[in-house]
Amino acid sequence: MTWRNHIDYIYNKLKQLTGIFYRLRSKLAYRWLQNVYYAFVYPYLLYGIEIYANTYASYLDKLGKINNKILRILLNQSVCTLVPQLYEMFGLLPIEKLYSFQVLLLVFKCVHCSHLVPSVYVDPFVINSEMHNYNTRSSQKLHLFNTRTTYGQICIKYKGSSL
Repeated sequence: MTWRNHIDYIYNKLKQLTGIFYRLRSKLAYRWLQNVYYAFVYPYLLYGIEIYANTYASYLDKLGKINNKILRILLNQSVCTLVPQLYEMFGLLPIEKLYSFQVLLLVFKCVHCSHLVPSVYVDPFVINSEMHNYNTRSSQKLHLFNTRTTYGQICIKYKGSSL
């Protein structure tokens, strides 16, 4: 399954849930609606986000729109409600920021808790003090490797170090 297929799969799953959420919003309290969101929508968005969200924003646009629609339904808000307010009311991050958060979490696990990640992820992130012996202001930051292509800039090694 490619990342485009995965995005389409998530979109279709979330689209199926919108009708159910329309019926539930008048019958359940806010707290229960939040639990329903975290049970049925959030796992689909979170699963594999480090891989499928590492793409152009135009490919993720439809996922963002369907997520916004679901939040509007659950919060019973009009179309005029600003998107940042929706996420703030629900205590969520938009998909782009959720992707950045998950990548940073992966980098943290790789650098500080390497026993929690597969052995493939142990070596890609190197601290600058391991690259050279002299002390600099950025010696405790991650080393940012040079890339010549845009493909190199979307690799998790570069993306994680730059974030």
